[in-house]
Amino acid sequence: MQIFKGIKTIDGKRAVYFEELDLVAISDLQLGEETYLAEEAKLFIPQVQLKIMLEEINEIKDQTKANRILINGDLKHEFKEATFQEWSEVKKLHEELKKLFSEIIVVRGNHDNYLLTISNKIGLNVVEEHIEKGYLFLHGHKLPNDYKGVHTIVIGHEQPAVILKSGYDRVKLHVILYGKDKLGHRFICLPAFSPIASGVEVNVTPKEELLSPFFHTIVDIDELKAIAVDPSTGAFKLPKVKLLRSFLLENA
Repeated sequence: MQIFKGIKTIDGKRAVYFEELDLVAISDLQLGEETYLAEEAKLFIPQVQLKIMLEEINEIKDQTKANRILINGDLKHEFKEATFQEWSEVKKLHEELKKLFSEIIVVRGNHDNYLLTISNKIGLNVVEEHIEKGYLFLHGHKLPNDYKGVHTIVIGHEQPAVILKSGYDRVKLHVILYGKDKLGHRFICLPAFSPIASGVEVNVTPKEELLSPFFHTIVDIDELKAIAVDPSTGAFKLPKVKLLRSFLLENA
């Protein structure tokens, strides 16, 4: 499904393919979150999300034939020093991605403290932002210094999802947000690639509580459209966030 010309969804995957760049972008993998949940929340879940994500990435490679992949921030979860699980899984992910892609780019996110310690050991390319042919990829927890030469901005960080309701039934869907910002750039917000990420319900959350500074400055989230991405139903278009807000209120 086309988002903008040359920019497409990949069935129901939480990923976007950029034809001009021959590049797949994903965001917010949150490796090591299972350890964090066990230690901090006493919530014990199997350490399976890396396995699931690698299966998804292999399917994405098969469908797009892309030669390059970009992880748009929050490769790992823990804010503090990297855990054993994070060390192990970042290394494993890097090894598997090298088998599939000729180039791997990792944009640093706000959770990626101490990532450089790992990346320097294994030769992983980590950058603060990636600019190429007018496309600006950055995590989204802070604004860039300037937008010179940029026509398309791609962020993660917010982990967008929406709630849809009909009567007593409610369903939560992860979404790709897209549209134009107030400066005229094309704008895309990627959903979390992590299968255990709950997502931020952007049609319920008050604007002032949104995470990314983009949504407090140059982007009116209510004017963005949404594409739901779900492995069981594929990708399907939804209206603007403001209509999804009003629809939820009407069916409250």
